[in-house]
Amino acid sequence: MLVFGTMLVAVTGLAFAVSGNLFLLTVAAILGTLSPGGGEVGPSQPIELAALPQTIPDRFRTNSFAWYNLAGSLSAVGALSAGLLAQTLQSAGTTLVASDRDVLAVYGALGVVLALLFSRLSPAVEVAPVATDDPKNRRNALASTTPEDQSAHRAARCHATAVVPA
Repeated sequence: MLVFGTMLVAVTGLAFAVSGNLFLLTVAAILGTLSPGGGEVGPSQPIELAALPQTIPDRFRTNSFAWYNLAGSLSAVGALSAGLLAQTLQSAGTTLVASDRDVLAVYGALGVVLALLFSRLSPAVEVAPVATDDPKNRRNALASTTPEDQSAHRAARCHATAVVPA
């Protein structure tokens, strides 16, 4: 999923860099991952956050999340770099649209680089598959499969909606 998400970054950036077709740009904007701000957002972030506890020993987990968040906040440097690149290109005589397209081409190329990096991750970042033969592994909070679980959910709902007289 990480590689797929970063390939969406690449395709979106390259679509905006090379196309002027409104339909294609609309599809790329809806399905792609072009972030309007400098913050760490996108399809990769929740997967990365879920992978950290899988690969980090308990005693280092807090420090790892702190470093992850610090690195994510440095994404503002990327936004600054993009602005500086666009300004430099415009100062060199490139039009506004051409400089923006160049920046988006770099964004798309960085998506390809990130996909290559993610493709080299260890399989340890993936959650171990759960056997689905056991009905208890298929249940969820909305559709319990055992009568005991169903009665426990009913009791919890009744308790949560009970009105306590004042």
